[in-house]
Amino acid sequence: MNKHIKSALALAFGASLALSATACSSSPAENEAGACTAYNDFVAAVAGVQATVDGSSSVGEIREAREKVATTYKELEGNLDKVSADRKQALADSWEQLNKKIEDLDKDLSVPEAKAAISDELAALKSAQTSANTDLKC
Repeated sequence: MNKHIKSALALAFGASLALSATACSSSPAENEAGACTAYNDFVAAVAGVQATVDGSSSVGEIREAREKVATTYKELEGNLDKVSADRKQALADSWEQLNKKIEDLDKDLSVPEAKAAISDELAALKSAQTSANTDLKC
């Protein structure tokens, strides 16, 4: 395998491991950033396999490159699960807040007053709904 490709794959793999070892955060923004990093590492590993498959490569070199793809895929999968869980939790939290707000409405409120009283919770639920339905953008 070309020494440059091996170096690039080793750097991408090392950076991925370093980031995953230090990334103990749980905020949705940090989880999404981690997923983007893992995605980019996965793309680089796949490109490494593509570059490896040429007339001068051995089966062992191709398998070695595949192992890097497998490792980065596993990292990506875990990060995508975190992003999905964040979006699911935001949707659940928004729904619970809106539901509670509606349950707690004074029965004597007018419709415009009730609408105004729940507008923030309804907007939060709509935002969480949109986020849950949006593809990850890196």
